[in-house]
Formats: sequence, structure tokens, C-alpha cells
Amino acid sequence: MPMRHVTFAGGALAAIFLLSPARASELDPSTGSIGLQGAAISFGFEDGSPSARAATITAGSPATIAASMPADWLVEGGIEGRRAARVPAGRALILGDGATFAPVHDARVELRFWARADGARPSGRLVYAAQSVEVQDLWFPNASIDAIETGRATSDGWVEYSTGPVDGAAGERTKLVGIVFEAEAAPTKTSGFWVDAVEIVRREPRAVRAQTCTLATEDTACGATGACVEGACFDGALVWGALPTAEARRDIVERQAHYFTRVSGDRYGAARAATTFTPTAMAAAATAQTSRAFWQPFQRAAALSRGAHTRAVGPVHYHRLSWHSVAYTRSQANELLACFGLVERNISGGGRGYGVFAAAPASPLRVGDVVESIDGEAPRAWLARAVPLVGLSSDPDVDDALQATNLQTFVPPLAQTLEVRRCASAAACDDASSSRVTVDLSKLRREAATLPWATQPACSLRFKLGVDVPAGADVHAYEAAFESVDLEGFAHVLTNGEPPGPDLAAVVNRAFDRAPSRMIVDKRRGDGGGGDSLEVWGKRVRADATFRLLFAGRWAHESIDPPASVFASMAVCDSAQTASGVCWATGASWMGVQPGAVARPEKIAWLNIVDGSASDLATAYAKGAPGVRIFAPVRTMGLFGGLHHVPRFASGLSDGYLQRGDTRVGRTWDEITAAPWRSGRGVDPDENVVQTQSDLLLDTDTMLERARAWLREP
Repeated sequence: MPMRHVTFAGGALAAIFLLSPARASELDPSTGSIGLQGAAISFGFEDGSPSARAATITAGSPATIAASMPADWLVEGGIEGRRAARVPAGRALILGDGATFAPVHDARVELRFWARADGARPSGRLVYAAQSVEVQDLWFPNASIDAIETGRATSDGWVEYSTGPVDGAAGERTKLVGIVFEAEAAPTKTSGFWVDAVEIVRREPRAVRAQTCTLATEDTACGATGACVEGACFDGALVWGALPTAEARRDIVERQAHYFTRVSGDRYGAARAATTFTPTAMAAAATAQTSRAFWQPFQRAAALSRGAHTRAVGPVHYHRLSWHSVAYTRSQANELLACFGLVERNISGGGRGYGVFAAAPASPLRVGDVVESIDGEAPRAWLARAVPLVGLSSDPDVDDALQATNLQTFVPPLAQTLEVRRCASAAACDDASSSRVTVDLSKLRREAATLPWATQPACSLRFKLGVDVPAGADVHAYEAAFESVDLEGFAHVLTNGEPPGPDLAAVVNRAFDRAPSRMIVDKRRGDGGGGDSLEVWGKRVRADATFRLLFAGRWAHESIDPPASVFASMAVCDSAQTASGVCWATGASWMGVQPGAVARPEKIAWLNIVDGSASDLATAYAKGAPGVRIFAPVRTMGLFGGLHHVPRFASGLSDGYLQRGDTRVGRTWDEITAAPWRSGRGVDPDENVVQTQSDLLLDTDTMLERARAWLREP
């Protein structure tokens, strides 16, 4: 067997790599083996590892953890000794527990190991919990960090991975309790990867991190290596992920910028990325010395580019402290036991603000309260500071509505205090007729174990429902579709998205087939999708075969739009399958929808709040149709294209998303030629309607009442 030797990655991005201050493992040229030198804790596989456990992780099925590692996972041909462990696809190897790692809980540590792909991508991570890795920690632990490639590799396929220095504990109760090597499920059941020379290297003593911080004080309170989450400072590497080398960072930015500016079909987002994302992220790549100094401006610049259907790559695993899952942890319930929405402050100074739409009896908030400050800052200033942890719409007009309806997911994990104004009545809410209530969020987080979580109200963009919902049906489900007729004879239709299949269209058709003269279409939550669920709106609401949408992909890497002569030839693209090279090359289709047999109602009140993607397109069908009036506080989100998945391009990173194509609207080709691409600017409402603060206090849905009033008009 030829003697193996170590090489270093370089040039184009073959891996993200990280180089630590010192090496604990070194290759012995005389034996071709890795020797572990100075490791605080190491794991070998010569005779198995007594602390090793095996887990089964299959999508859609509960994970299970066995008491030991199967003997047949030990394979000949290790890099540190005679044997290594081979982790099969869909399985995970767990090493150690809280007792194993107790000696390094007071230090910053570094996980290092060597792995070799055998049909599956190697991955290894540190997991933090109370005592040991349990089933829930495989899916969503309190804290975790993935190792990335260091740049060292052997001539026979072994690659070195490292997390870089990271705290051995995250707070008083969450400590390093395990190393998890997971081989993702693969079509080939025999896939897997080999792992060997696993070591925990002790670095410097663990820093004493501040127990109190805000987003405004993050730099001073948490320092360069820290990050502020849940009101306290934690290791920034746990929050943002491992820090790659300067060369790898530059490669990451260049590759992500290429996707944003030369692959995306979103004309608006691609142009913004060139001026917003690329220079900011490249500057961070050049100067960053810590995880937060690179990944925070990288992700913030990606968000501020406002690309439609866009998500940048980033650290791969979700956990409680991870920046991209902070809001997710409160998506079903939050310490405030409350829900928020966008309101018109018609009795407390005017302008738009954030009001409480629902609150449990035990909540410190009450319906009708409006937010005055978060951590002493004006709400919009605090939300702007919180980007990218707080999301943005492609069309900035929607930010207020989008952030308002998600405020309960952002404020509890990211703020210390919340101040609201509480009105004495719905008649007036000035200083003399209102009070200020300050909520101590850090106290609520400390008392989380005793909160009555079961009383959390279901949060919704809709303050009230106009449609009848059958008992037991989930009105919050993506595929929800309901129709009914009220006492005034108005037909009501409610949908949340545009799911595949015929079911939603069947509900919509049933409502229209009743042939009512008046109808309310409640799309105040408008998710994406397409197919029959989108086409039905063109068929029943627009009901005009001459109204057409042009969808076209990107022309080339160097030019997002084709030359004018080529663009003109798309006029024949009545479907993406048209026998034309241009139609095929650009995925272009210029299509109308035939109207239904039953005439549409004389008047349709169309309700929007946060609507994107296929719901942007559905609203485009409604806009300007005879007898249709769109009621909304903001435009739609401006996501006029398809979602394109971008696979991860290096170890330790998640996948990403881009928009595939863009849309123009027009009846004739001359109109199409003159029309703008629609991504980046949504559909305007015909009437701006915002839930008023006084109506909140009166338990009245402002938009529903305004829509009904318009339908009653002759």
C-alpha cells in the first residue's frame, strides 16, 4: 500500500477550511498514521469505544438511540491506528456524555477529527445539553457547533475537520455532553463515512461572559468572541458557526455572490446583491477575526439585498442558540403568551404600530396594548438592529406587516424589556387615559418552566374569521381552504397558500359555483405554491383569457435579460414546452387562463396582509378585475418567481435558495415589452386598510367590517 501523505487545500473552493492556533494531531511520516499529541480527551476505535452509542435518524420517523455502537461499525484501515468507525447512512455515532467532558467544561475547547467519505458526506458536531445526548438533542439541542474542514487531507481521501475554539459550556446548565457524527440518509443504503482520530483539545480558559446584554450593547457586553441571545452573552461560535480561514471566507462570499448576481432570476434582487451583499460580505471576509464578525454582516447583507425567494448559505444545524432558529423556537408558543399584528394607532398618537392581537389570561399583555419600546428603543429601530435574526420582505413596504405578525417570535428571545401602552377604553388613549406597562422578559425566561404554555393562543394574521370553519379543522394549516355563506348572503372563501393538487381549487370552485353576487376572499395569509391552486384564481376571479403573465428565467450568467431581438421571440412561448429554442432555454411561458363557466360575483372584496410568491401572482390576477377591490395595509411581497434550491457547496454549511425567473404582466406583447419585471415590488391594494387600535379594544376586525361595508354599497 503506498505511504499516505498530507496535502493542504488551496485555490478554488474545494472545502471550507479552518486552521487553529496549534495542531494536536500530526502525521508520522514513518507510519503514515496520525498521532494524537496533547489532546485533553481522545477517542480511538481499536477495540471499540466504551462510551460510543449509535442512533437511527430517519426523516419522518422518531429517532432512537441504542446503548452501544454495533461491532460491525469498526473497520480496518484507520488513520490513527488499525481501526476506524464507519457511520452508515441514516445513522449517527454518539461519543461521550457529560461526565466524559466535565474536565473541559471550564475551558474553550476544539473538536478535531479525520473522516473519509464512503458515499455519504462526513459531518461531526459538538452537542450541548444538561447531562447526555438524548433523542431530542439529535434534532434540536440547546446548542451545537459543526466542524468544518481545516484544509489538511491525505493522499488516500482522509480529511481533517475542526470546530475551532469554542466554550465547553453555554451557561450554567447547558454543557458539552457529546460528539455526534451523522451520515445523512442517501439513495444508496450502503453509503456512509469513516471517522477516526477524534480528539477534544483544550484551549484557553473559558471566558466569563456577561449575563445581561441587549442587541444594542452586544459589542461592549459580549466582546468580539461573544453574541447576545436570550438576554445573555454566549460564545459567538455557538450562535453563528465556526470561523473559516480568510481564504475560505473569500471563496464563500465569491461563490454566494455568484449565485445571487449571476444565477438568480430575480432582476431586482440580483441588482441589489451586487451593490449591497458583495462589497459588505467581502469586507467582512477580509477582516473578520471571530465567527460573529464574519457571519453576522454576511447574513445581514444577504437579508438587505432583499432577493426574492433567497436564502444564503450558513452553519448547517438548527439549535436553540443558532441565529437562524432563534425565532423558530417561539413559533408555536412564547413566554409572553401573546400574539401581535400591525395596527393603526388611531387613539394613541396616530401612525402605524404593533398591537397585541391575542393574549392568554396569564399573559402580562392585553389585547389592544401597543408597543412603545423594546429595550428602550423605538420598535422599528430595534427591529432594524435585529436583522438578519428578523426577516425582511423583498418589497420593503411589507416589512411592517411581516415583522408585526412575528413579533412574538423575536422579542422574547432577543430583548430584555418590552414597554406597551394600555388604554383605559376604546374612546381615547392619550397619556391621561392610558398607562405604561413594562414587561421584564428576562424574568419570564427564567420562569419559563412554570408558565402555562398550554394556554398560548394560536397566532394569526387575521384578528377575526369571516368564514365558518368545521369543528376540528385547522384554519392555520398551509393547505387550509374553507368556504361558507353568511347571514347577509355574502360568500366567504379563506385560503392560506397555493398547495399542489386539486383540493384547494375544489373549495374555491364550490364557492364560485354558488353564483353569489357578493364575495369576500380572505387571503390575509398568502403562502406560495402554484398549479391548480393558483390557476383557479385566474379562472374564477380574473376570468379573462386575454390577461396573461410572462414568466422567464435568466438569459445567461453575464446578462440576466436577453437581447431585445431574443426577448421579442418569446412571444411564441405559450408554454415552457413550446418547440422554440428560446422558450426552452429561458423556461419562458406567456400564458392566459380560460374563464370559468359561471360568471364571477358582481363584487369581490379581496383581503391581503402578508402575501408572497404564488399569492403575489394570485393577487396580480385579482388586481384590476371588474368588480374586485383589494383591501390591504401594504403591497404583496414581490416574489414573482419560482423557488430554486441551491445545494450546499462545502462542509459545515446549509443549502440555500434562489428565485428561478421573474414575471411581467400584459395582455399584448407590446404591453409585455413595456411592462417592468415584478419581483421586488408587490401588488398595490385598492384601499389601504389597517386594523385600528380602537377596533382591537372593541373586538372588531377592521378589514372584515370595511369589506362588508363596501359589499353593501350599491
